Amino acid sequence: MGQIDSFKNKIGKGFDYINSLALWGGKGDFNLEVISKIVKDLDNPQDKPKSIHIAGTNGKGSVLVSIASILSEISKNIGFNVSPNLQEVNERFVINGKSISDTELDKLALVVKKHVELANVKLSYWETMAVIAFLAFKDLDWGVFEVGLGGRLDATNVLTKPEASIITSISYDHTHILGNTLEKIAFEKAGIIKEGVPVFVGEVSNEALKVILDVAKAKNSSAFVLNRDFKIQMISDKGKALFSWEGKDLLEFTPPLKGIHQVKNIALSIAVACYLGISKEKINTGLNKFFWPGRIEEFNYKGRRVILDCAHNIGGIKALSNYVNNKYDSKIEVAFGALETKNWKEMITTLIPKARAWHILSPDSHRKLKIKDYEDYISSFDIRSFVWDKDYSGFIRSLEDNKDIPILICGSMYLIGALRRMIKPEKIIFW
Repeated sequence: MGQIDSFKNKIGKGFDYINSLALWGGKGDFNLEVISKIVKDLDNPQDKPKSIHIAGTNGKGSVLVSIASILSEISKNIGFNVSPNLQEVNERFVINGKSISDTELDKLALVVKKHVELANVKLSYWETMAVIAFLAFKDLDWGVFEVGLGGRLDATNVLTKPEASIITSISYDHTHILGNTLEKIAFEKAGIIKEGVPVFVGEVSNEALKVILDVAKAKNSSAFVLNRDFKIQMISDKGKALFSWEGKDLLEFTPPLKGIHQVKNIALSIAVACYLGISKEKINTGLNKFFWPGRIEEFNYKGRRVILDCAHNIGGIKALSNYVNNKYDSKIEVAFGALETKNWKEMITTLIPKARAWHILSPDSHRKLKIKDYEDYISSFDIRSFVWDKDYSGFIRSLEDNKDIPILICGSMYLIGALRRMIKPEKIIFW
């Protein structure tokens, strides 16, 4: 949600319609009444393919792309819907590993516009994106859908019969909307659990888990929980991970993403795949072939080691910090930008001990952190800092300095997407 999703550089009447919609302003004014009417008028395209529905504070995207890749080993046509995109809005609507074309996207937007006008209602920007995804995937074998925010009142929650629901993690984010306790946040995420549909739960606190299990019980939903019903452990001498189900070792695999938190995310995808009866061989093949950019993505740029990650809340930053502390013995440079609605002070405080220098950047969003507030807080630490604000070109040129020192670039997806597009401009192929 936000400016990263804008169609402003695309040409077409459907894109013009999307551009006429107001972007999300950060307020919790959600309900499912209007989108439910529109999808009903469209003959409920969201329920045409088999589907997987994914909620959670962090890890949704990693689980989404990995389970979609695994599903592509058993079915010909797989789609996934992610929010927000990283580099271009087409990435929200991926079919068989590739983003849909501008032509198709423009056409689908016009279909939505027509039905909205006939119904004499208004859809929000995010609701419109969800309906486009439902239409794009209606003739596929599978659709994998990521919740945009929360779950209970998220636009994707018009799905009525997924094959499985997944709740990846519960931590503090969007607390002004979802609530300021883990229990309240968990209740909103658990809102995606459907009657009789199994739910797979990642590593969450005891208080959050109790809420989820209570909702699952009320919905007659079988719950499969990481570290209870299935487990994952690293095999240190092999660099591999071992997945176990109810005490039985089922699968040894090479983690496709870096960081122990990502190994736990992948465990959810494997658990769902096992539940669906997918063979170990096909699971392994699916895990070995996908690409998920901006998640502890490490590469060299003009001789400088860059670690790129779109961690943008305290849970994600803590997981990222754990990885960086274990991987790099010496201090590194950090570049960071956040929205003012996030717990940005705690995120900065978490990363500061590893930083020898700090780069101040701003996401391209009306909700970006004010530079003065950012500067004032950084000045309270004994660290050299550089202010770039939205001068991304200047910052990227600076990467050619101090080439022997790795740099971590993290924070808002609006920021990471813009920077990655400049550093690695090629179109993303997901598998």
